[in-house]
Amino acid sequence: MRIIYPYNEILPKKCAHDTYIYHTCAHLAQGDTEVELLCGKGSLSPQELASHYNCAPNHNLKVTALAIVRKNNPLNVSWNLPFFYLSQKVIEKKRPDLVMLSVKKAGGYHLKRKVAGVKYLYEVHELAYYPGMPLREKEVALERQMLEQADYVSVTTEALATILKAPPYKITTPIRVIPLAVSTKPLAAPTPNSMLQLFYIGALYAGQGVDLLLHALAKTEGVHLSIVGGKESEISELKELAKRLGLSTRTSFLGFQKPAHLPAIIRQADGFVAPFTAEGKMSFVAHTKLFEYAHWQRPILAPDLNIVREHFGPHSGLLFFAAGNPKSLADAINQLQDPLLRKRSQTEISRLDQPFSWQKRVAKIKSFL
Repeated sequence: MRIIYPYNEILPKKCAHDTYIYHTCAHLAQGDTEVELLCGKGSLSPQELASHYNCAPNHNLKVTALAIVRKNNPLNVSWNLPFFYLSQKVIEKKRPDLVMLSVKKAGGYHLKRKVAGVKYLYEVHELAYYPGMPLREKEVALERQMLEQADYVSVTTEALATILKAPPYKITTPIRVIPLAVSTKPLAAPTPNSMLQLFYIGALYAGQGVDLLLHALAKTEGVHLSIVGGKESEISELKELAKRLGLSTRTSFLGFQKPAHLPAIIRQADGFVAPFTAEGKMSFVAHTKLFEYAHWQRPILAPDLNIVREHFGPHSGLLFFAAGNPKSLADAINQLQDPLLRKRSQTEISRLDQPFSWQKRVAKIKSFL
């Protein structure tokens, strides 16, 4: 099988999506499957990208850089059309068995120009509409039209599949739920520390609930929080909040870190926290950080939402708190200070049998086609 995956960004983009796409390509490119990842000119070399994303060199994976206008010019503007045009020419010339897409604008362009004999899989990670949110009819209509043009649609959660099967989408394209995957490995046991070492890893935009986490931390004692990820502007705002809450000595902001560097940074973690709220898309989309936390085999604090319980059962080792409630989260953090509870939680998590492995995800993708 030959697959082409166009991604209209300069790599690395330093976000969860580009990490996901690179790993998808790298893990699909096995055996008799060849994958070509199309990305923007100015990306790191194929060897540097493999190192950045902590993947082994792979002769079945080809990375091709095409011209792109992505604020890398004197006018500081972005323009997708040149990249889309060049990607389309590659698809028309090479006529792969499958084109994979996961960006709406790229899907809108290429699915209007489908090449005969080529199948198209669109991977949905987020939508223009979620129940309880305002309905932007024109945007949803365009999205629905785009998804109807695909041969296959994959989603990462049952919640997203349910939305797509009901109005206003009600798409007829075959849909398959294929959970996300991660390639992290279990961490060695941490050495004892005078304070509980709690880690958050991920984006820092509002729905992720890191501000709520800081308010919860202020209601505890003997806990140090390390925050990995985020943009400089977001980090500055949260640092100011931590200062106002008297947490400057109990918080560390480590910024974005390469995936390959994370194991060394987080090895002293006693537990991980995912404080995302129930607002907007957060109750419907998959959260990669939860899967990474599970593979690292440390206790996990997570909001008690259906989207979490979809992937983690009652004996998965997670400690739940009420979403959006800093007092409930503070209570969960205080529970985590019990070493016996941490040990029991870690044991339960270690029994999950790698539920989010790339081998399983790749197998599900190929069985869908």
